[in-house]
Amino acid sequence: MEKESFDTALRELTSKRSSFKGRLTKFKNTLEILSNSKSIPQVEISKLSIKLSRFEGLFTEFDELQTQIEILNVDSQEVELNIRDILEQDFCYCIATAQQLIADNSSPRKSSHSCCSNEDDRDRSLLGFKLPTIQITKFDGSYYKWLEFKDIFTSLVHDNNKIKDVHKFYYLNSYLEGEAARVISNLEVVDKNYVKAWQLLCERYDNKRQLINNHLKALFNIDTVRESEKSLRFIIDHISKNLRALHTLGLPTESWDMIIIFIVSQKLDATTALKWEECRSNIRDLPTLHDFFEFLRNRADVFETINKNKNIRRSSSADMPCSPKHKFQTSKSFATTSSSTKAIACSVCKGNHRVYECLAFKAKSIRDRLSLVSSLNLCRNCLRNNCNVEHCRLPGGCKICRQRHNTLIHVPESVDESSAPVETVSMSSLSSTELADPTFNIPSEPDMILGAELFWSIIGTEHHSLDLLVHYQAHHLPKSRRAAWTDINV
Repeated sequence: MEKESFDTALRELTSKRSSFKGRLTKFKNTLEILSNSKSIPQVEISKLSIKLSRFEGLFTEFDELQTQIEILNVDSQEVELNIRDILEQDFCYCIATAQQLIADNSSPRKSSHSCCSNEDDRDRSLLGFKLPTIQITKFDGSYYKWLEFKDIFTSLVHDNNKIKDVHKFYYLNSYLEGEAARVISNLEVVDKNYVKAWQLLCERYDNKRQLINNHLKALFNIDTVRESEKSLRFIIDHISKNLRALHTLGLPTESWDMIIIFIVSQKLDATTALKWEECRSNIRDLPTLHDFFEFLRNRADVFETINKNKNIRRSSSADMPCSPKHKFQTSKSFATTSSSTKAIACSVCKGNHRVYECLAFKAKSIRDRLSLVSSLNLCRNCLRNNCNVEHCRLPGGCKICRQRHNTLIHVPESVDESSAPVETVSMSSLSSTELADPTFNIPSEPDMILGAELFWSIIGTEHHSLDLLVHYQAHHLPKSRRAAWTDINV
């Protein structure tokens, strides 16, 4: 699955979970109001029984939804498990509170109306169970869920002749939501309308072509399987469920093994896919879907065992008392800390820092630093007064020349300018050279004034040729003002 589609699916599931949280909060508020009431009418108790039945179904749906979120959001699995724990506690609290309210407020009625109570007991004994306790996952109109819902509801309610049609209608109405609930929303909950309501649902969702298309879509458009036990177990259940549904609809799924194996193996992570190819090479005949599922189950067991061992090690390390080794390390650390807390006196300025951190030392010239190191008897490598360079344990050395001394006292190889001899050049050879203007150093009127354009034309030439200037004199100045130039080889 691409990251964008993966994020979209996770957002949709998280949004649906928020809806569950809202319904949970609403039911909890209802229970608080009833708990704070001095007396609760029997009508409210009956309504609470119906709400409790639907709320228990909501609990089952939440468990399935949260499992899907945990499979998709593996990176934040600890956070998701904490959310599951908090919400499950709220669900259990609400269910227990509602059951207690119903039990506490039903007793007086039974004692005051023994006839009705005995009749109810006889009805329950005939039915074999209490009406509100039947739990069926709600059907929201998804073709993918229709066959499962239909089979369960038919077995528990529709084919049970001991349940009256009005009760069957009540159950049917309480197990529908969304688009499915709107199909029978116009029918009044009475005995004669149950058969009609069931027929409407079957006509709407018993569409064989649509059912096959939806199960094929769910079967072949599976997401990438992550490297975790939950993802592997989910894909086994997902494939098995859709194959059973398609087989029920009349498709020859028993001959699809190689097709299913190929499609699912393309969705496995790289490591699991490699392990499957190794396992497959040990099978002489073509692998069956049973072989493939057995491999995935074994792989899931491995992941589950590894995760359990990790959790055990974490809990053991968190609860384990300090061993003698740990105590030794602690005392050693304490001794080091206590010794390191002593005031550090700089040998140069007596400040609370090392010599190599001393600004006064760094401000001096290299020769002065060397002189200080010698006079203070400091180690030339670590600049400490209780060490010498031969036995110094400080690793490394000068960062410039890699020699065994500190970088701050490194003497560069360049010669000192103050001690370097200065080469003198005799200029006497110029006395015999004929100059273009022998009187250039005597103040006089200027021969000409050059404009900026001509000046930069002369300067900008590659060899600084004087042809431009000579050309300018020949054409723009009188002979009396022309300069006498000597040929110069530049």
